[in-house]
Amino acid sequence: MRTSLLNRRSALFGAALALPVVLQTGSTATAAEGKGKGKEKGKDGEGPLHRALKELKEAKAYLEKAPHDFGGHKHQAIKDVEAAHAAIEKALEFEKKKGA
Repeated sequence: MRTSLLNRRSALFGAALALPVVLQTGSTATAAEGKGKGKEKGKDGEGPLHRALKELKEAKAYLEKAPHDFGGHKHQAIKDVEAAHAAIEKALEFEKKKGA
């Protein structure tokens, strides 16, 4: 059980740190392929950036409620999740203003 919890923590922390790279890679690939500039909708009718915002919100809530500090990384992980959330919001605002 402890190993499972550690794996989940590691995956969550890694995802929070990797999100900006994944988003940049995805948007570059989409632009290169000429596929609608990231407007792909999933089964839920939302695009990948909106889904990412929901995941980040869940990750932040999980981190904030955790009774431990993830080996001293909890505070920085929360800050990184908040930064990623803000960056995605700015990207969505840009797309909305651009009319894309």
